[in-house]
Parts: sequence; C-alpha cells; structure tokens
Amino acid sequence: MTERQPSVYRAILVVDVESFSGGHRSEDHRRLVRASLREMLASSLRDIGHDYEAGYRNDTGDGVVVFLTSEVPESRLVRQLPHDLELMLREHNSRYAEGAQIRLRVALHHGQVFFDAAGASAASVIHACRLVDSHPVRDALKRGEAPLSLIVSDDFYRHVVLGEPAAAPGSYAEVRVSAKETEAVGWLRGGVTQAVVPKPDRRPLVLDVEAGVVRVVPGGERLVGQLVHAIRQSPSLMDATRTRWPQHDMRSAPDEALHALAEAFLRVPAMVDDLARRDVVEELPMQIRVSIPRSTRARTDVRAIVRTCMTRDGGLAALLTAVQRIEGTDSLDVDALHGDVVTILASLVDQD
Repeated sequence: MTERQPSVYRAILVVDVESFSGGHRSEDHRRLVRASLREMLASSLRDIGHDYEAGYRNDTGDGVVVFLTSEVPESRLVRQLPHDLELMLREHNSRYAEGAQIRLRVALHHGQVFFDAAGASAASVIHACRLVDSHPVRDALKRGEAPLSLIVSDDFYRHVVLGEPAAAPGSYAEVRVSAKETEAVGWLRGGVTQAVVPKPDRRPLVLDVEAGVVRVVPGGERLVGQLVHAIRQSPSLMDATRTRWPQHDMRSAPDEALHALAEAFLRVPAMVDDLARRDVVEELPMQIRVSIPRSTRARTDVRAIVRTCMTRDGGLAALLTAVQRIEGTDSLDVDALHGDVVTILASLVDQD
C-alpha cells in the first residue's frame, strides 16, 4: 500500500457539455467539441493565471474537472472566467452547425482534495460534481438563451462571490440542490429567472392584432419579440407603435433590420458622444453590459451595443430606457428613435 498523501486546498471548476452524447452529434462533432472546449478553457484560464495544460485536471469525456491552486485568486473565477467563456462559446456557436455547438454547465466549489496516482478524490470534488449535474443548473441551461449556466456552492458564494462586487453577487439566486446523497444549497448565476426564460420559439411567430394577423419572417422572431417586450415596458413606444405600425410598407431580413437599428441609435446624440455613450452602457443590466465587445470607434461600438442587447432577453427595452435616461424624457431625438425602432422591426412582419 502506498503512503497516504496529505490533502491540499484547491478551487474546483467542473465543466460539463450539454447533450454531448445526443443523437444530433456525429463522432466528428464530438471530437471537435472536445478539442474546442480544451482550447477555450486553456485560453480563459491562462488569462486568470492558470496553466491548463500543466495543471491537474480530470477528463470526464463530456467535460472536465479542473483543480486550481491558491496562486489563482478565486475571485477571478467569478469576475472574469464566466464572461470570457461565454464570449468564446457565442463565437464558436455562430460558426458551427448544431452538432458541433457547445453549451456548458459550470460549477465552482473549493476545499481539501486528495491526489494519488489514479486521480483526485474528496468530498469537495463529489460536491462540485453534484452541483454541475443538479436540476437547477440543467434547467437554466436548457430553457435559457445563454450558452453557459453557472452554479456555485453555498460556501463559495459566501466566501468568494459576496466579496467580489464585479461578480454581481446580487444577480445570484439561492437554489436547492438534491442529487443522490446530496441535499444542499447552491447559488445560480443570473438568478432563478434564467431558469424560466424560454429559448426563442423556432416556429413562425403569429400575433393576433386588431388589423389582422401578423406573421414574422423566418429568423426575425427574436427581434420582434424584443419589440413586443419593449412596448409593454414603455408607454411612449406604445404611442409610436400606434402611429407608425399601420403605415409601414417595408420588408427586411433580420440582418438588415439589425443594421438599420444601429443606424437609428447613431442618430441619437447620447450614442454618438463617447462619454454619454459610456453612461448609457453603465445604465444597462450587468449581464448585458459585460457581454458587449466594446470598440473605440463610435459606429463599431454602437453596432456592438445594439447587437448584444438584441440577443439578450429584454435587451431592447433596457437599451431604450438607458438612452432615454441619459438623453432626457422630453428629447425629440428619443421620440424619433422610438418611431424608427417600430418602423424597422415592423418590416419583419407581414400583416394580412
């Protein structure tokens, strides 16, 4: 019998690919998913001070368990890592077919770990694996739009997340974790609402209105859905809808509509001025704000802001509200923007 080794403290990162063995994936897809995941983890962990290739890890086939030493500040695991991974996942998924796309369940914990020739083991490792396999994080990923769902242990939340304002601790929601012998509390990033916000319906969207039936062009469902949500949040946008919607006779593709939306926002002074635009972005919810790939060029920056907001649930409403706060509630430019938004997104529907 080999000599028993002492335990050591480690931060534990568990990553699991959703539906890795699903029938929509070929073996080539799975090889690509594994290789791409390794590259993403190596890059994102390198940026926070961890050498993925040289460090200790357990490959689980459809994921990996990574052990990080105390040289890596644990706050970076919640402040920087989820954001970096999500950006890489979105970029990857935009380039590949469904079978090669990656959506991740991620869990964070810390504690004492035993290492031997066969691998790593400890109650802390088991707990982290139970978290990543729990129903709350599975449901959040399955029903949410984001390609990553993060859950942290109660201890990790209280000792790391709460002490890191940039991690937005208020955006985490307490959930119950019940799996095999584990009954515990976890904290789900993005809150419980993330677990109940459905993905966009891929079927043609049909809306009943007084003037008839509105059918959304293929691919435009999410953009029109953003408009519907924004109208519910803004009386002034509702007024613009009443005056502009019946008059439109344009037809656009979703990409054309997105480009036109960016141009419409560029006509608002608060989006052209660098300092004012910074204030607008600061007004956005944290989950949207940290996902925007910012640029020093005004036009490129505004396009990135608009595109990012339009991919997040409630993003259009949040952006319009932010612009109105900075520009002023009685701004004629904001009134014109509301009219432009309605006209542009109305171009994605056919009204019978």
